[in-house]
Amino acid sequence: MPNSPLLYSVFRSSLLDKYVENDPDLFPGRRVRSHPGTIVTVDGEVEWFVDRILDERKRGRGCQYLVRWVGEGAGDDLRLLSRELKPSEKRVEPDRV
Repeated sequence: MPNSPLLYSVFRSSLLDKYVENDPDLFPGRRVRSHPGTIVTVDGEVEWFVDRILDERKRGRGCQYLVRWVGEGAGDDLRLLSRELKPSEKRVEPDRV
């Protein structure tokens, strides 16, 4: 595409389909994404265990952390804001890889 301010990248919304949850009877081989370190508390809240913090970067007035979940690989790493982590997890120094 030519580099022009008059051209816009457009996608037709009519080509999108609504989300349909996986049917394990039709597709038994599909993996449902869940964190193996997941626990459900007495209050019914879902929590995950962070294996390690890989990186830290400043975002505005706070920090953002790249975390690896227990039992997951690099494809499931996720950046979380500091307010999304418990204080005990924020005290861990990032691993320098």
